[in-house]
Amino acid sequence: MSASAGHRRTCGCATCTIGPFTRNNYWHSKFMLLRDFTDEQTYVREKIRHHNQRLHGSGVVCGLEVEQHPTTGCRDRFVRLTPGTAIDCCGNEILVVSETDIELATLPAVAAMDPKDEKPHDVAICLRYHECGSEPVPVLYDECGCDDNRCLPNRILESFQIDAVVDPPSNPATWNGPRLVRDKGFPFEDAWLLLPLPKGRLAVADGAFIHLVDTATGTTTADRDLGGKVYGLDRTAGGSIYATHDNGKGGLFVTVLDPDDLDETNQETVTGTAPATTAVTQDGRLLILQSGTLAVYGTGLETGPPPLLATVTVKDRSLLAVHPSLPDIAYVAADKASADEPKRVDAVDLDAPTVSELATLAARPTALVATTVGTTPYLFAGTVDGTTTAVDLTAGTIGTSPMAAAPADLAGAPWAYAIATSGGQSLLQPIFLPGVTDGRSDAAGPAHSFAGDARAVAVSADGRLVFVAYAGVGDDPGGVAVFHVEGGSCRDDWDALHDCTTCDDPDCLTVATIHGYRPGFTVIDVADPPTDPNADLEAGIARIDNLAGRVRLRSTEALQSANDCLMSGGTTGGGSGPPGPPGPAGVGEQGPAGPGLEEGLTQIAAISWEHAEEFPIRRNVIVPEGDSAYGVIIEFTREVRVGPIDSVHVFTVEAPNPFAPEEAFTLGFRCRCPVAGTVYAVGDMKYNGDVISEVTVDMAATKSKAIAFVFESRFIDEVVRGWVDGAFVERGGLDLGVRLHGEFVIDENERAIDAEFTRAKFRTGDRPQGSDFGIQGGLFQSWFEPNSVE
Repeated sequence: MSASAGHRRTCGCATCTIGPFTRNNYWHSKFMLLRDFTDEQTYVREKIRHHNQRLHGSGVVCGLEVEQHPTTGCRDRFVRLTPGTAIDCCGNEILVVSETDIELATLPAVAAMDPKDEKPHDVAICLRYHECGSEPVPVLYDECGCDDNRCLPNRILESFQIDAVVDPPSNPATWNGPRLVRDKGFPFEDAWLLLPLPKGRLAVADGAFIHLVDTATGTTTADRDLGGKVYGLDRTAGGSIYATHDNGKGGLFVTVLDPDDLDETNQETVTGTAPATTAVTQDGRLLILQSGTLAVYGTGLETGPPPLLATVTVKDRSLLAVHPSLPDIAYVAADKASADEPKRVDAVDLDAPTVSELATLAARPTALVATTVGTTPYLFAGTVDGTTTAVDLTAGTIGTSPMAAAPADLAGAPWAYAIATSGGQSLLQPIFLPGVTDGRSDAAGPAHSFAGDARAVAVSADGRLVFVAYAGVGDDPGGVAVFHVEGGSCRDDWDALHDCTTCDDPDCLTVATIHGYRPGFTVIDVADPPTDPNADLEAGIARIDNLAGRVRLRSTEALQSANDCLMSGGTTGGGSGPPGPPGPAGVGEQGPAGPGLEEGLTQIAAISWEHAEEFPIRRNVIVPEGDSAYGVIIEFTREVRVGPIDSVHVFTVEAPNPFAPEEAFTLGFRCRCPVAGTVYAVGDMKYNGDVISEVTVDMAATKSKAIAFVFESRFIDEVVRGWVDGAFVERGGLDLGVRLHGEFVIDENERAIDAEFTRAKFRTGDRPQGSDFGIQGGLFQSWFEPNSVE
């Protein structure tokens, strides 16, 4: 598939072999032959190639970008290559010194494409090191002449060839993603569904059985026979397992299992018949898709039958997915070619409920999974044409990446793993989901092949293990295959011992990939934002991607610049990282007490007025000798020390001053003054509902559960009565403001009361509703409007 572009092939004899370094030894009068000069060149060239190959590697160093042709009319035939430098796997330096136009039809791989093939293809444009002889001169005594004229080139031009590869496979040598190593699996012959659980456990649906496996030891810790084939295995936000299975009569049960031991906590009958596809939303709703109907069940399955919230007609759809952070939407698609509009993916609004088209893909979906990449929610669909498609659920844009085969199931993020199966042989292939969203053709890595028919794939919470349920072939009974994910640790890669890189022949370095190409299509640059591949296909447009397939070889200058940026902290922060795995269900260990909150503080329990209301002022305080007085009373939940509580600083009452100068009222002042009174300890108390109606003063007490502020009689007679009778009507209304500074009210435990009264209800304190934790001190503040004197 190679063709030279502008350079006639002569006797290019490039080789990758590097032998022992042998250099010339010179002395005066040494007789120099051809081999001496050739060895001198070979020594220097192999030193350079060895240095490039072993210390730098191979790839594109700079430039070498493929661009759309500047002439619009030429874009269906030509693309343009910019100058640049690359190093191949042999250490050869590829130098392009000027812009070069590439006629696509002259490349053998493109010329061999069937014009009647309507399928779009990826075409990788690559460069190969090539030596061209120039300046031919006659040679009289050499048998290596290139033609009948017995000529040899006087110079060797170190040039390049331009090649193309149609639908290039993933290159293991350039893959920097996860590597899969198979380990001993679990022998469940009818393994069908997989559910990773916290603490390194895996639930396996094996026919009518559920097995709980410790993945670290490979031991089965619990089994549960459900009596019918399991069709759904889902984990709720609370940690329970929902197993949807045949009830033995063609109907469906949903059994709720404890994830620690598979104990059954509840079982309910749901509508419909087997088979079915299931999912659980973030808010706990159970979705059951069967026979073109999506049933939406409410929460509470752990304790009783869930309500059937809605039944939605979804035609002949059988693929179902929900996004972990979008609980109100489900996504459905068909997996049969005979379905109505088989390429369409629908979004189901679970609250409405309504069905609307999300996207029409280039091919029929075979698998669906919804997840977040960065901060953007996506739906990923494997399709029958062997691609993975990403649909941005916010913007609706689409990206695609080729796979080794049509995915039958997908799991994991941001590194996902796809399974495909055909004729007793299966593939497990890693794929970088952010690469799919960008439409990169190199997002998928090398596929791992193994015998058996793969059924389902799952990834452990830490991303270190991949599980594949498969049916066996031949002597293999089937079960759950286990693959270790290697290459995820930068430290491990750094510390690993590496073999020397080498190759037998010069490779062809990919510089760009043309996506969606068919002969005669217009080839142009990628658009920003990316365009819909379906729209490009209809318009006869192929796009140039200079990242897909390209291996970049960073120069020392680029590495120095990146290192300086890292050392200086960079100019901006990075974006949001991917969401972490869900935490373990249930209550965790008791943590230490938090600072600032204390348990069991004394609070205010009752008062002798109604807050912020009109209320009569009464003779409600009985003093020694049986006399009664007017006052306000506050009761506590514990006894407090009465001595430090005075009527000037701690327990105060204030009122408007009706005798303030007229000028003050004219200028807008509202003058309020402290009211004189005496604070007493309280003994017996009476109540009218929740309000304290009468108390008796205990003159001998130093501690009390209540305190009374007793007014002086002249304040009641001259101020309060006058206000009630209308003598001060021009000065506005009367209200009495009551304040208690809690930090100076000390209870029997030598702690200040929690007095803050911010919600106008008892008990006081700034603690949350139902909590016994609060803060010492605070200001209790209330008021009422006397409407009579009794």
